[in-house]
Amino acid sequence: MKARQHLFFLLIPAIFIASCKSVGPRTLNKDRTDYINAYSESWKKQLLLNIVRIRYADAPVMMDISSIISQYEISGQFNTGASYEPNGIGWNPSVGAQGTMTDRPTISYEPVSGARFALSLMQPIPTTVIMSLVYAGYPIDQVFKLTVNSVNGIKNNFGGSARRHEASPEFYPLLGCFKKLQGKDDIDITSTRISETKEELFIEIGERQDTSVTETIKRINHILGIPDSLRKYRVGIGIRKNDSLQFAVMTRSILEILADIGAYIHVPEEHIQAKEVYPEPDFKMPDGTPVQPFINIYSSKQEPVNAFASVYYNGYWFYLDKAEYRSKGIFSFLLLISSLVQSDEKTAPMITIPAR
Repeated sequence: MKARQHLFFLLIPAIFIASCKSVGPRTLNKDRTDYINAYSESWKKQLLLNIVRIRYADAPVMMDISSIISQYEISGQFNTGASYEPNGIGWNPSVGAQGTMTDRPTISYEPVSGARFALSLMQPIPTTVIMSLVYAGYPIDQVFKLTVNSVNGIKNNFGGSARRHEASPEFYPLLGCFKKLQGKDDIDITSTRISETKEELFIEIGERQDTSVTETIKRINHILGIPDSLRKYRVGIGIRKNDSLQFAVMTRSILEILADIGAYIHVPEEHIQAKEVYPEPDFKMPDGTPVQPFINIYSSKQEPVNAFASVYYNGYWFYLDKAEYRSKGIFSFLLLISSLVQSDEKTAPMITIPAR
């Protein structure tokens, strides 16, 4: 019997070692999901904060997360022993165990500055990006209202303080016509490659013979100032149309988009009275109704409880309401646009923080 007890205590360390498995695979699913959610929330907060900062005439600041490294360390110690008491007690076994598990994530941050800042925020969005969004099925009126300053000299409104102006009377009717054709699946975006690095973009309208489609095309062409029968428009950067460019577009930069969206933030009245911030624009649609903001961003002294994204700035919480689907959708769409136009030029991480 005693021999069996001795054997049991000797086998315990072997059983303990055999039961140890690699911790990596078991943490993969949880870690990936947790880091995706954390990165997403951080990305939303950064964009919202910069919209608010621009409204308050503060400089936008971008900070990229260039790498996330999660390290796990497991260590353990197991002790067994026995002592023999000759005075009738016999063998007295002892067992001891100790284990630790340490998670040491290292996050590298990279401030966006210099040429990369200029390329990411200040350069006009390429027409290829805008047309790709339309081709992907995003509403053409939403894409153009957000990313375009003018089409053939017909101006979009702009709420930023630097050059605030209302839209030309023809701008919203023009977008309404394109939206109508897109809803009937009568618009296509095509391209012709003319060199290894350059291609021409076109908006084409289907050949379907329909009275309503024909009338819509005539109205579009009348607004654009081109022949009534034209159904294919060459798209390019320009202020005015010409014989070879029927759809001349002046696109916005990300910085302009943020300034325009920020103009409609529902800021505290006390900040307006103190002249810390300018009032919201009072733009009107062609029918006289107020222009609706792209995104409703509210302010509150108390931290919001039902926020899609929220940041604290200048003594107030600024947030998007989780219940407003349209605002959430356009905000997420803006995140997509900003990622499409970011520069690929990378530098070495400048700030590396072990999170312990």
